[in-house]
Amino acid sequence: YAITIQKVTKAFAYSTFATVTITGPILGVIFGGIISGKYGGYNNPRSIFITAGVCFFASICSSISGFLPGSQFVLQLCLMWVLMFGGGFVLPNVTGIMLNSVEENLKTSANAIANMMFNIFGLLPAPYLYGYISDIGPVVGGNKLVSMRITLCIPVTASIPVIIHAIIIYYR
Repeated sequence: YAITIQKVTKAFAYSTFATVTITGPILGVIFGGIISGKYGGYNNPRSIFITAGVCFFASICSSISGFLPGSQFVLQLCLMWVLMFGGGFVLPNVTGIMLNSVEENLKTSANAIANMMFNIFGLLPAPYLYGYISDIGPVVGGNKLVSMRITLCIPVTASIPVIIHAIIIYYR
């Protein structure tokens, strides 16, 4: 996408993509753990509310990224970094909440099912489904822009259950 549609050099595309995808999640996990621990752990309603807020903010940033013009590639990368940071911040806390919400004898199975769902619905279709959407279309490069918009808007809908759960627990 960066090379074909945005017309940036391979070296710039590879180096910035590597930087975004490495630093964002790692720093997200670090800060997510620190902030969650400061507010009493991932089961504390304040911590859940903060986690949901970060999730929602990252989702909005990622959606905006897909609609920016091609001349705003650096801003797109910054917004993508926010998405990666938010994923690193949210995923461990949400996994902890999920594991804590099931009975002790079901925790192993719940973790296995959650990881299977992450892989089946998150990682497996990405190269095939989004690649297919990207390759169809009459223009050079197919629907790469449409594919990016679809891919980046999915986190917004995925964050809605987390936010609803946080609001319910917070106001209980």
